[in-house]
Formats: sequence, structure tokens, C-alpha cells
Amino acid sequence: MKRRVIFLLAAIASVLALLAVGPAQAQAATNGSGTNRTTAPLPKQVEKRIAELRARGAKILDVTSAPYEKVSKKAKSSGDVLDRLPYGGKPSGKAAASPDAYPTGCGLWVLVYREGNRIYNSSLTSCLYQVLDIQMHSGLAWSRWWGWEELYAQTFDTDDSSSLDTYIWVDCTGTGTHDYQGVTNGFIETYNGDEYEAAAYDEIDRVECG
Repeated sequence: MKRRVIFLLAAIASVLALLAVGPAQAQAATNGSGTNRTTAPLPKQVEKRIAELRARGAKILDVTSAPYEKVSKKAKSSGDVLDRLPYGGKPSGKAAASPDAYPTGCGLWVLVYREGNRIYNSSLTSCLYQVLDIQMHSGLAWSRWWGWEELYAQTFDTDDSSSLDTYIWVDCTGTGTHDYQGVTNGFIETYNGDEYEAAAYDEIDRVECG
């Protein structure tokens, strides 16, 4: 009973926080795959990350996102959901929407950018309520003549939270010109045992790293 009360209070606090922030607007853009996204509110953590990066001179081309949906029947565990990084695929779901626009109240956002000679995959899972477990498996790949080659990947995990904010990076110094793609798979388990999954990617093209 005590845990249920804590959960309800956390959910109410999350909704009130979102209402207090207001609709921070993101500029319309087109990502590397040519998929358009419309101007829409972004989660507070995403807006904060973008503002910090722009203040440091980083060029932000786009942010892509996807909704969390019920785990497919084919998946037997969170590992089945997390390990399949679909490099070269198409973004799933609509981009740049706030969590309340998605059926489950949870979304996954992916931002790929360059700062100096580092290429970053910055990813965020955000929900309107606290959940039991959030896991994200993020990877970075670059384009080769035969397709996409993964450079680095890492799994992140947090319990009893409504969000998980992560990033990974690779150093591209002396590697010439490549396209870079960041992919993140997400997995959520709620307190009542429901499981949700999401996958999103972002891409920057023709990056010259000397």
C-alpha cells in the first residue's frame, strides 16, 4: 500500500512539472533520412541538452523520437528488445512529440551531433509517471562501402524513475568523411508488470574529420 501511494504521488508530481514547464517549441527540421518532423513541444531534458550544446557552438540538425509500445510477442526478455540495433532502418513513430502525445505516456528521443572531433548519440527516455525499470541500449555506427559498421555501443539502466538521460561518443579524428548514425533501443517495465519497447535513430551525413 505504501509503495502504491508513493507511485501515485510521483505520477501527480510528474504531470504538474510538465504543466509548469509549458510548451517549449522546437524548430522544424529534416533528419538525414529525409523524414520530416513538425514543430512540437519537447521534453524539458531534451530542450536543456539542446540549449547547452548550442551555447557551446554545436550545430543541432534534428531530434528524432518514437513512442513506447507493448513488447512484441516474439521478444522473450529485455535482452531480445535491446540488442537489435537497426542500423540503416527507418525511424519508427513520429518525431519531436512530448510524452503525453504517445499512447503509453512514454517516448524515446535520439540526438546525434558533432562537437569538435567527437560524434555523440544523446538519448532520453521520458514518461509522465514513474516506472519500475528503464533500460536503453545505444550505439554509434559509420557508413562504409558495404553498409553500416558499429563503432561503439553501451547499455544503461535505472530503477524507480520517470526518465533516463544518456550519451555515448566516438572520436573521429583522422578518419576522413563518413555518415554517422546513432540508434537507441529502449525497454520499460511498469509496476504492474507491463513491458514496453521503442527504437529510434538520428543521423548526420558527410562529416569530415580530417
